[in-house]
Amino acid sequence: MDYKKLIVAGLVFITVQFLISAHIFVTFSEMAAYAASKDNLVQLVNQLDRIEKKIDKIILGY
Repeated sequence: MDYKKLIVAGLVFITVQFLISAHIFVTFSEMAAYAASKDNLVQLVNQLDRIEKKIDKIILGY
Protein backbone atom coordinates (compact mmCIF):
# COMPACT_ATOMS: atom_id res chain seq x y z
CA MET A 1 0.00 0.00 0.00
CA ASP A 2 1.02 3.52 -0.67
CA TYR A 3 1.16 5.11 2.78
CA LYS A 4 1.10 8.64 1.38
CA LYS A 5 -2.29 8.07 -0.28
CA LEU A 6 -3.60 6.36 2.84
CA ILE A 7 -2.55 9.27 5.06
CA VAL A 8 -4.08 11.85 2.69
CA ALA A 9 -7.35 9.87 2.51
CA GLY A 10 -7.41 9.64 6.32
CA LEU A 11 -6.86 13.38 6.69
CA VAL A 12 -9.63 14.12 4.19
CA PHE A 13 -11.99 11.77 6.04
CA ILE A 14 -11.19 13.36 9.41
CA THR A 15 -11.62 16.87 7.98
CA VAL A 16 -15.01 16.06 6.46
CA GLN A 17 -16.16 14.42 9.70
CA PHE A 18 -15.10 17.52 11.64
CA LEU A 19 -16.98 19.82 9.26
CA ILE A 20 -20.10 17.68 9.58
CA SER A 21 -19.90 17.66 13.38
CA ALA A 22 -19.39 21.45 13.37
CA HIS A 23 -22.58 21.73 11.27
CA ILE A 24 -20.73 23.35 8.39
CA PHE A 25 -21.74 20.47 6.14
CA VAL A 26 -25.14 18.89 6.49
CA THR A 27 -25.86 15.21 6.26
CA PHE A 28 -28.71 13.75 4.23
CA SER A 29 -30.73 13.05 7.37
CA GLU A 30 -30.75 16.79 8.12
CA MET A 31 -32.02 17.68 4.66
CA ALA A 32 -35.72 17.75 4.01
CA ALA A 33 -37.55 17.74 0.72
CA TYR A 34 -40.99 19.16 0.32
CA ALA A 35 -43.26 18.35 -2.58
CA ALA A 36 -46.56 19.92 -3.50
CA SER A 37 -49.02 19.11 -6.21
CA LYS A 38 -49.54 21.60 -9.01
CA ASP A 39 -53.00 22.50 -7.66
CA ASN A 40 -51.58 23.26 -4.21
CA LEU A 41 -48.83 25.34 -5.75
CA VAL A 42 -51.32 27.39 -7.79
CA GLN A 43 -53.45 27.88 -4.66
CA LEU A 44 -50.39 29.04 -2.72
CA VAL A 45 -49.45 31.52 -5.45
CA ASN A 46 -53.01 32.89 -5.44
CA GLN A 47 -52.94 33.30 -1.65
CA LEU A 48 -49.60 35.11 -1.83
CA ASP A 49 -50.98 37.43 -4.52
CA ARG A 50 -53.96 38.29 -2.30
CA ILE A 51 -51.66 38.93 0.66
CA GLU A 52 -49.47 41.18 -1.47
CA LYS A 53 -52.50 43.17 -2.65
CA LYS A 54 -53.71 43.59 0.94
CA ILE A 55 -50.27 44.78 2.05
CA ASP A 56 -50.16 47.27 -0.83
CA LYS A 57 -53.63 48.50 0.11
CA ILE A 58 -52.57 49.02 3.73
CA ILE A 59 -49.25 50.67 2.95
CA LEU A 60 -50.29 52.81 0.00
CA GLY A 61 -53.83 53.42 1.17
CA TYR A 62 -55.65 52.70 -2.07
